[in-house]
Amino acid sequence: MTVKIESINCGNCGAPLQIPETVQFVTCNHCKTSLAVKRMESVTLTEKLEQTNERLEQTERRLAEMVYRNELAGETRRWERQRETLMVTDKHGNKSKPSGLAGFFVLIASIIISLVASNAAGGLAFLFIFVGIFAFIVSSIKQKEFEKAHRRHKLRRQEITARYTQARDNDSHSDYLQQRETTPQFEIFLHHLGET
Repeated sequence: MTVKIESINCGNCGAPLQIPETVQFVTCNHCKTSLAVKRMESVTLTEKLEQTNERLEQTERRLAEMVYRNELAGETRRWERQRETLMVTDKHGNKSKPSGLAGFFVLIASIIISLVASNAAGGLAFLFIFVGIFAFIVSSIKQKEFEKAHRRHKLRRQEITARYTQARDNDSHSDYLQQRETTPQFEIFLHHLGET
């Protein structure tokens, strides 16, 4: 089997080069520049490897930033969905962050009502106190669940940012991207990126 030889020029100094058609990289004998061989339908040309590597690094940086922003947005959407389930709804349908303070006011109001009504209502007065205590406990539990979930959300955002910042500071965007490739979210992100 014979190998076809191509005649091309060095992308750095313009010197003529004779290379086998299967070669992807070559070093110019004249200027000693390392070159990448680019083959297209109608032309074959060479490009300095430094330029190719620089473009690859720029692409990795941009992709890493896009992945980072996508991860942050995904975490924000996840938190917003969870936050919605943890909110409390008043009698008018308005949602708000749970507060132990509301339960405390119910407890105080039930104590006052039971003290005022203790002579007339007898045993029912204690029922008001138990209802107040129950409302206080429930609202305190909901408040703690909300705060715990919010802390987890903040930690996740910090972890995402720390991973990206470390990769950016160490100029290791390809490592960052390889770590992200193992997540289903990254596969979905790349799928959507390919559609646009």
